[in-house]
Amino acid sequence: MYLDTNSVESAYNQLSKIDVKDDSLLHIFFILKGCGFNTIEKLSVSLISNLGMPPAFQISSLYSPQEQSADTYDFISPFHMGHWKNQSPSEPLKKWVSSRIKNNVIGGATTWRKILLQESFDDDELIKFSHEYIYELKTLSLGASKINFFAFAIWSLRFTKFEKKYSFVELGRIFKAIFKLTEQEEFELFQKESKDLKLHYSNETHDAQHIRRIIGKPPKINHSNEDQWFQARKRKNENYDLVSISIENNEELIMKTLEVTSQEKIFDLLSRNYQLILSGPPGTSKSFIAKSIGGDSFKGENITRIQFHPGYSYQDFIGGYIVEGSNVRFEKGIFLKLVEQAKKAPDNDFLLIIDELNRANVSQVFGETIQCLDRGYDVQIRINAELQVFSIPKNLKIIATMNTADRTLGILDFAMQRRFVSIYCPPDYDLLYEKCDIDFNFSAGDFLKKINLKIIDTLKNKELMIGHAIFLDNSTKQDTSKYFWNKEDFEDLFNYKILPILEEYTKGQNSDIRQILGETLANQLKGVAFIDAIESFCN
Repeated sequence: MYLDTNSVESAYNQLSKIDVKDDSLLHIFFILKGCGFNTIEKLSVSLISNLGMPPAFQISSLYSPQEQSADTYDFISPFHMGHWKNQSPSEPLKKWVSSRIKNNVIGGATTWRKILLQESFDDDELIKFSHEYIYELKTLSLGASKINFFAFAIWSLRFTKFEKKYSFVELGRIFKAIFKLTEQEEFELFQKESKDLKLHYSNETHDAQHIRRIIGKPPKINHSNEDQWFQARKRKNENYDLVSISIENNEELIMKTLEVTSQEKIFDLLSRNYQLILSGPPGTSKSFIAKSIGGDSFKGENITRIQFHPGYSYQDFIGGYIVEGSNVRFEKGIFLKLVEQAKKAPDNDFLLIIDELNRANVSQVFGETIQCLDRGYDVQIRINAELQVFSIPKNLKIIATMNTADRTLGILDFAMQRRFVSIYCPPDYDLLYEKCDIDFNFSAGDFLKKINLKIIDTLKNKELMIGHAIFLDNSTKQDTSKYFWNKEDFEDLFNYKILPILEEYTKGQNSDIRQILGETLANQLKGVAFIDAIESFCN
């Protein structure tokens, strides 16, 4: 299925409103991103000719892969669709990509010298983005404007064939993967707003002729070509080229992009590896994910949930002797009981969820049984004064969660680490775009992303990020799917939760707090002063 005509038209309407000073610069930038150019290594400009057509076609073409395009004006800059410019290139897209872009980038265009670093090597020209490329790109093209992220995602994926219907957020992830956008690029160049967009699907590609009619006739099109421009002939199958194939068959990339954070993927890893660790900063839904997987895939009576703490011991976990008055007896621990239960019911799956794994001395808690995490191994342990063979059955799975921000916690030794699959759980900004509304002129996702980018830049530690769960407060829940923060509640959230976290992370260093928040927000402001400061910070 494909995005339908109404959806593509709604994306066009949003993109055509954007005020861009140099649309050609921005247009070519995204084509370079689609080719893989970055800030790390200098790459040959020949990649533009070799790899540039698919991304250029996706964001520029006025003709679907099923249409025979016109000889001239077969594409348009997605950042200047409100009307045609007199200087709009009339040459075919393929020729423009293969020669014109290269000439603009390495030729006499002085603006590109601020965005790209260039080097000649063995009769080849190598380029990469400069350190300040985002700032220069914004200054030269966008200014104070930002691109509607979801509108651009719809527009760029309008020719893509999907196996199922995806949400705005999922389309955004696909778009981000195809164009290799960094977190910084996503934050600085885009705003995420979907309320004026439509998202519907059809069994056929959208009506590209309809979009061409909305855009209107190019200024210099020949009268003889006018009919072909508005009503293109259907392309013969044997004339499909590599562009058409790459545009229509992105499903492998799509699945690879979306499976990373899916619970289905986590459960698949758990099934094949028997135990895994969900790690990350606090408030990134690690425990929620573990509980959800348990609820979806295991019977309730077969799920055991415990929480480690500094006093948790081998005796609690495996077993040990306890004194009751004048009597001493052996008491089996939680894990030993669960292992025995799982062995008695080999056709059932059992799950142990261990929250805060690294709060205890993990090697001491597991003791000699750590080897048995490699299924098929057994050891002898002493149970009620007798040595007995101990092993862990394959129908017993373990999910552990680990808070990586708490500097008081221990680090897992290698023996434990190598026996667990590790899945990092970062803040989920996309979830906030879907689930959370704020009574301000910015989104919760953009606000949290900016805070976290500032934290990383200042403290050089991604583990000290703030998790998205801080915004998912049940007191702000309006219905089963949305959270709403009014100005007063958001002020309290910031002053009494977010600000104290930052003070703890920075150890009270005012210079670091101000580097993250600016000069005013660190002062626990109220009322109008807070509103002005927070909107200034976000915008």
